[in-house]
Amino acid sequence: MSKPYFLFGETPKPSSSQIIDDATKKQIEMEEMIRGLHSPLTVQRSLCQLARETNDENLAPMLWSSFGVITVLLQEIISIYQVFASSKFSHTQTTRICQVLTLVKCLLSHPCTMEKVISAHIPFYIFPLMKNESNEKQYDLVKLSALGVVADMAKTDNKGAINYLIDNDVTPYILKCMENGSKMSKLISTYIMSKLLSHTECLENYCAFADRLFSVLTTLHNMVGQLHVDEEPSKDLLKFVINCYEKLSEHYRARDALRNDFPLILIQSYLARFIYGDPVLEPSWRRCCANMRLVRHQPDANKMAQELAMALGARRPYR
Repeated sequence: MSKPYFLFGETPKPSSSQIIDDATKKQIEMEEMIRGLHSPLTVQRSLCQLARETNDENLAPMLWSSFGVITVLLQEIISIYQVFASSKFSHTQTTRICQVLTLVKCLLSHPCTMEKVISAHIPFYIFPLMKNESNEKQYDLVKLSALGVVADMAKTDNKGAINYLIDNDVTPYILKCMENGSKMSKLISTYIMSKLLSHTECLENYCAFADRLFSVLTTLHNMVGQLHVDEEPSKDLLKFVINCYEKLSEHYRARDALRNDFPLILIQSYLARFIYGDPVLEPSWRRCCANMRLVRHQPDANKMAQELAMALGARRPYR
């Protein structure tokens, strides 16, 4: 007769049928949560429960294939516009819209649903949530959640996601957050800009139009000024700003524009102590400086310089 397992200090292993039963039970519970999105009485509880399950790889396909779920999520986003523009934005509303954005982020992070969500133009409805200039906690939490969705799209190698961000003018929203957002909003939005500039298509798009290039350079210039006067500048923010300059310096048009507005203040002030000796910042800064010393004559460089001068004179930022 075999002795009980607990006499040997061993833990019994679940049988294959038990594992299957647990997986089935989990799926049934998630289906119940998803059905709860259709009822005004249970939608808030379902959003809260589903937002906690975003690590489950089955959630995104289940959300997309479930009838009416995407419509519910869009209605939740659109319904918050009017409230978001007012001064009456409660903690409950903040939590609810952040949970909705968490589910959208889950859909965009899954390889099976990303392209479908982009084709449905769902990210377009999230962009206005980054526009509010208030840095109060409730508004900033929503802004950070929206920026998180865009950041997930920007850091991917999916060309469809990058082209979508370019074609649908996400840039004005990002630049506004970079210059006027809270510390965390500035950090995430500048990270997004550095990721966008690392893609050739995006860099070409910015450099193809003088007003767009001017807006990006103006925002970066203002951020350098803010870092210079900040008593405790963010090293991560400085890293992303330098990354942006490095990527811009790789394009001859941006390089021509930077010759008159190169941020030498970064090494002529106390900010230099953050750069020199840093294994990430110093190489990036040196690559940027090396690119600026390269002179490449392009046939339309003079034309671009004239267009940029007109934009600088007219002060027409791309916003």
